[in-house]
Amino acid sequence: MASGGRTPARATRRFNDADNDGLADSWELATAGNLTSISGVADADNDQLSNALEYDWETNWLVPDTDGDGVLDGVEVAIGTNPLVADADDLVGDSNGDGLIDVIGTQVGYQPNQLDSDGDGLSNADEILMGTNPFRSDTDGDGVPDNLDAFPLDPLLSSMPSTPGDVTPPVITLTSPWYAVAQ
Repeated sequence: MASGGRTPARATRRFNDADNDGLADSWELATAGNLTSISGVADADNDQLSNALEYDWETNWLVPDTDGDGVLDGVEVAIGTNPLVADADDLVGDSNGDGLIDVIGTQVGYQPNQLDSDGDGLSNADEILMGTNPFRSDTDGDGVPDNLDAFPLDPLLSSMPSTPGDVTPPVITLTSPWYAVAQ
């Protein structure tokens, strides 16, 4: 069984494969005229699915999104949707509860089953709201992970400045929203 919980259409079929690359000799001869031009382990269309898996799933090995639903074939296989059916609408939910519709997450580049792609302690959704990069644990490159950085978008600051010996509590002025009340 392939990743994604579904079995590719050709997974149980037997075929001659003289070069042992996962591609049927008849398909290679019909497609390229020989058994050496196309490699089963390569990914000709850069869709995160090898040419051999494209053959197994019967997807177009030269088109990264066979069904045209906006999700790469390899990503669809990984998350369990069908790369042959325009089913991006299967991803309209928020399966991981991160506050983002799954199809948006996959278009941004992370799997819907990941809450924190970079492992910095901030959810992907929070990082998008904050303007930080959900794929870099230290967005501004100052050496402090985004979840510990008071200024995660400023490479020159990572903590609140302090004055030695100052024990005065900070003064917080609420300006937004207009109905905010200090507690």
